[in-house]
Amino acid sequence: MRCLSAPYTFSPYVRGLLEELSIDIDGFVKPILNRRTYVRINTLKVSLGRFFEESGLALRQTALPYAFEYLGSNKVADEEASMEKTSVKKIGKTMEYFMGWIHPQAFSSMLPPAAFNLRLPCCGSAEEMRILDIAAAPGSKTSQLAQLTFNRVPIVAVDKRIDRLSLLVSNLDRLGVTSVAVYRGDARVFSSSQLFTHVLADVPCSSLGSSVYAWKKTNRHRIRDMARVQRRIILSAFDALKPGGELIYSTCTITPEENEAVVDHLLQNRPEAKLLKIELPVSFERGLSEYESSAHVARIYPWHVNSEAFFIAKITKES
Repeated sequence: MRCLSAPYTFSPYVRGLLEELSIDIDGFVKPILNRRTYVRINTLKVSLGRFFEESGLALRQTALPYAFEYLGSNKVADEEASMEKTSVKKIGKTMEYFMGWIHPQAFSSMLPPAAFNLRLPCCGSAEEMRILDIAAAPGSKTSQLAQLTFNRVPIVAVDKRIDRLSLLVSNLDRLGVTSVAVYRGDARVFSSSQLFTHVLADVPCSSLGSSVYAWKKTNRHRIRDMARVQRRIILSAFDALKPGGELIYSTCTITPEENEAVVDHLLQNRPEAKLLKIELPVSFERGLSEYESSAHVARIYPWHVNSEAFFIAKITKES
């Protein structure tokens, strides 16, 4: 585990943002610096029952049935001993990882796919479901969507960079995902119109909810540039959505310009866009009150989940 050092190193912009949002710095920083390791058990390859019969990993259950905190490579009773083993033997070196039984993923990163209604299709029968992951690489959420739909629903995964697409394909192959078609493309100008019943737009962002490096380097100009890209992506994602479908917009950052303001931009430019109630198995806060979308979006801070910060909005398209 990393030790905290004080004072924390923030750029002037980030320090001002934390003060503006009235965020307790210790409560925000500690779960990220001393971050826990989480894994998703991949039920496309192994049942939960078989996994726990055959695996030697020490895991602790989270609020999602397939998500666990990783404590170490042996089932030992003492938690501190388990945490020490975590640093010695990385999760990516385990047999369970190579077999595709597990995938390391921040717990909060699993919440955007979990926010979809995938059990009862929002648009027609299950056979009519189509899912778009519009900024998909490296594939953690893409493979989670395939897992939640049992490899039975077509998923289109789009990303712009060829090196990231290679990592996406590698992860999907290791995890036994067969329902995903991978395309190279720009999420800002995705051309398919009203084709998908579910669209995930987990967009590139400033990563202030997860990255120590971002705390030191982020300035107002970077936020402005990121928000410009995000506004284009959310419009493109919404245009690909069928009437009655569900769009999840998410980031791992805390700036209002990349979160509530982007959702408000969609509402102002697409009158048929309507916010849906978000149901999550964890505590969260509503959005910032000065924005139209505030009452319906979720701000998940590190102290809510002992993981990264996330922002999630759930949107539908009215006919």
